[in-house]
Amino acid sequence: LDADAPVQIVASSLDRLQPIMLHDFRDEADLMECLAASATIPQVVGPPRVVRGQRLVDAAVFEPVPVGSALRDNCTHLLVLCTRTAAKETGSKAPIYQAATRVMEEAIKNVFLHGGYMEEAWRCAHIEEARLNNDALYDAFHGCFNASRSHFGADVLPLYPEESRGVSPVCTDPQILSAARVEGYRTIDRLVAAPLGIRFAPDSCAARWQARHYNEADQVLTTDGSVR
Repeated sequence: LDADAPVQIVASSLDRLQPIMLHDFRDEADLMECLAASATIPQVVGPPRVVRGQRLVDAAVFEPVPVGSALRDNCTHLLVLCTRTAAKETGSKAPIYQAATRVMEEAIKNVFLHGGYMEEAWRCAHIEEARLNNDALYDAFHGCFNASRSHFGADVLPLYPEESRGVSPVCTDPQILSAARVEGYRTIDRLVAAPLGIRFAPDSCAARWQARHYNEADQVLTTDGSVR
């Protein structure tokens, strides 16, 4: 809440049928509610959360990689922290893999993530545009920065972890999510902080987060940061 750089949270609005940005948080409870809405995977986590008068679900419904929202916020240089390794991203570019992925995406949407309230949203979601964005991010990783700027209108650099930690877009396992969070801290330290000579201490950051959101008795973490 008191960070030097303002926090912007992206979520998918089922009322406006587009991604929206949440900011100007009243307090920590408001911040946590917005974060939970941004990660509410339809049907998997539960129904939409009504936040600030809108029905909100996971940001990935309309914007799997929220580059567009950042650009609309006038950002010119973007760092994208990815969940998959660069090696897995390479494999995802194979034609047979892309065809299988399309089939799987449609099956997941129609069977697991559908729900009556999602029908219009899935009809409006630009899956092909998201795939093109992912390809441009991969090109940027390999140093094709001109391609990144021509595609996005900004300099975009993806940060790939050394390990994916088994996380997936529909993962709700607290231990896997916690491990992926730590891997994210280490990726930022390795690719951003260390080269710039910034002291980041990724393990300390993870420890502080866990101290706030873990129950000391049973060490169980829920996906919205609360304990059970």
